[in-house]
Amino acid sequence: MNLAQAAQARPPGDPGGENVLRLADVTVRFGGITAVDAVTLDVPGGQVVGLIGPNGAGKTTLLDSVSGLRTPTEGRIVLDGADVTARTASWLSRHGIRRTFQRHQAFGWLTVRQNVLVPLEWRTRGRGLLGDLLGLPHRRRETEALLQRVDEVVELCGLSDVRDVSAATLPIGRLRLLEFARAIVDSPRLLLLDEPTSGLGQRETELLREVLLGLVRRHELTVILVEHDVDFVMGLADRVVCLVQGAVLADGTPAEIRRNPEVIAAYLGN
Repeated sequence: MNLAQAAQARPPGDPGGENVLRLADVTVRFGGITAVDAVTLDVPGGQVVGLIGPNGAGKTTLLDSVSGLRTPTEGRIVLDGADVTARTASWLSRHGIRRTFQRHQAFGWLTVRQNVLVPLEWRTRGRGLLGDLLGLPHRRRETEALLQRVDEVVELCGLSDVRDVSAATLPIGRLRLLEFARAIVDSPRLLLLDEPTSGLGQRETELLREVLLGLVRRHELTVILVEHDVDFVMGLADRVVCLVQGAVLADGTPAEIRRNPEVIAAYLGN
């Protein structure tokens, strides 16, 4: 399954436009607390954007809004030129936005291969019980194509040796890679990663970096990366945005952010 096929499920708008994502004055409040404060951000296609900041800066809440888990209190979220502010998480996931979470969300009772297959299940749902019962050739071919895609991604993420192992038995590093595999298997347009290197060893972190860079270069995948490993962010991102108290403090290249005195004082330290 390639990006051209996945694009058939994307929202109307301007898929060839410069920005895959636009956030316009996005604000999220919890009662009297402002978790995200009027964030405006343009994310061009094929760019890796690192999102950094101290704990409580609003990074995960912002990802929750972009992925449809939380509707902003104010502001607009635009995907490929179409306003998707009020769209549900399931709708957005089927139209090109996929994400990972700080805490792993694997189905422990399923194997690695079955876990990676789950995000593709919606593509065959409701396409005819009769075809399933009769085992029609086109249904078999469709299933075989999905399983081939799963096996490709399992291998890409270094999980082939545990593909038939229950996810519940995996160490945390392998679970992280499993969740990453599940996030990319349906060829997303926009990938949101929340602390993806947490629990990874050096070798696994380098594998994650290589796979991400390959996907961006080959498929023009767009990534928003929330990560406390500053070196990982700076070595991967084209651009880094620093949030403090829900608002954008600075936005620039990794080199510009590293030497920004306000970012140093608020987050990076000396």
